[in-house]
Amino acid sequence: MPIKIPANLPAHAVLSAEGVMVMDPSQADRQDIRPLRIALLNLMPLKIQTENQFARLIGATPLQIELTLLRMTSHQTKNTSSDHMEQFYKPFSAVRNEKFDGLIITGAPIEHLDFQDVTYWPEMVGGDGMDAKPCACHFGGLLGRHGDDQSPAWGEKT
Repeated sequence: MPIKIPANLPAHAVLSAEGVMVMDPSQADRQDIRPLRIALLNLMPLKIQTENQFARLIGATPLQIELTLLRMTSHQTKNTSSDHMEQFYKPFSAVRNEKFDGLIITGAPIEHLDFQDVTYWPEMVGGDGMDAKPCACHFGGLLGRHGDDQSPAWGEKT
């Protein structure tokens, strides 16, 4: 079965050229099937390459997949255009009350930041509805194990 992604998302052309079955939302809406809804909170610096990789992996299933790309409103990406982010990504806060079958949170290269400098942490664990606390446990686990005086967050205590 195909993966449902916007026709103008760069991953659509890449995957089509590779022979992966893709469909745009208008095609998927005509089918009488409930897709598996997967949200991808993409924290990687190279968003488009990461989109391609995850779409390729989850598109290789016999199930129909609906991929929703998510972004943190409290973090501005430096390596991907704001136009791309606005066009293809939904704010994390906007989907808190939606039902997904799965949530993938990519890693982010934050090992050299102080824990307090991870700008999206409060948004990820705050509010009600969708709760990403279990998915973000690696951050909280480090904080709980090493305390607030961790600097940088992944290094040795100061």
